[in-house]
Amino acid sequence: MKIIGQGVMGARGLRTAGWVLALVFLSGCMGNSQTTKPRVDDNALYEGRATVTFSNLPVAETAKEAIEEGDKQVGLTEYDKALYMYIQAMELDESNTEAMYNIGSIHLQRGGIYKAVLAFNSVLNIDAAHVGANEARGVIFLKGNRYAEAQVHFMRAVDEDKKRLSEVADKPEFDTRSPALAYDGLGIIADLKGDHILAQHYYNTALQVNPRSAITHNNLGYSFYLTKSWRDAERAYKKALKIEPQYAQGWRNLGLLYARQSNYMSAITAFERVMDLAHAYNDVGYICLLEGKYKKAEYFFEKAMTLSPTYYEKANDNLRLTRRMRDTLASLQ
Repeated sequence: MKIIGQGVMGARGLRTAGWVLALVFLSGCMGNSQTTKPRVDDNALYEGRATVTFSNLPVAETAKEAIEEGDKQVGLTEYDKALYMYIQAMELDESNTEAMYNIGSIHLQRGGIYKAVLAFNSVLNIDAAHVGANEARGVIFLKGNRYAEAQVHFMRAVDEDKKRLSEVADKPEFDTRSPALAYDGLGIIADLKGDHILAQHYYNTALQVNPRSAITHNNLGYSFYLTKSWRDAERAYKKALKIEPQYAQGWRNLGLLYARQSNYMSAITAFERVMDLAHAYNDVGYICLLEGKYKKAEYFFEKAMTLSPTYYEKANDNLRLTRRMRDTLASLQ
């Protein structure tokens, strides 16, 4: 299983983070017989503690000062205060895309999807080539299974970043400011299309931008898993778990890999890191069932039933299904 996960703080502000659950679109508006960019109500972009609690924060005289103070509050994980300062920046300069992007990133990290999309759309209404906002919209579309739209935004983020890098003296292909999540998202889309070589290229690029991303190592591992490159998959999963030892999806995928290799005790050990032992035995049994290894499946389901009354009914249902499938297969031979 693949996911796009939490980003990291950077000099540009918050990177996009997490999966998102909904899409909201801003429409243009007409005024004075001229087409204008939509103006976002500042109150629509704030969600947090009452602003009267921030009387100790400075009143910025310029958007730059407000953004600098907002970045400082982000560094202190004071996100409500950061939002307050970024909105000050927008009040001083309503076309300030840096402030809008940072507001969107905070809301996205918190799961405030409506406000995040509102902010990112505002950025793109002003600057359609904005790398971070395109990357974020790609993540949103990808979560909504709208792969074509996601790919358009991810590619735009990558292409605009390459334009930036073409102006750098040694013209590198990427640097620490490059959109790692866009490359990761393009990898997921390529895997979904069955182009695993291209997917692995994108994941490796993302890892060169951010080598400490457990999620990207996991996605690379799953791409290898899909091509039955077991050793490479195991190596990638273990790198993910070395970076983030409590990474649940990494342990599940490693357990799945071991089960597919018939290394069942290692699979149980991996699963047990994120679930109880009865659940682990039940899951290994189910993998055996899917592979037509009915005797093995029966053993693991029976073990799950004896280990926990909680799993008795579930494992018993799986056991009955296993025996029914085994008997059906035997009758056909």
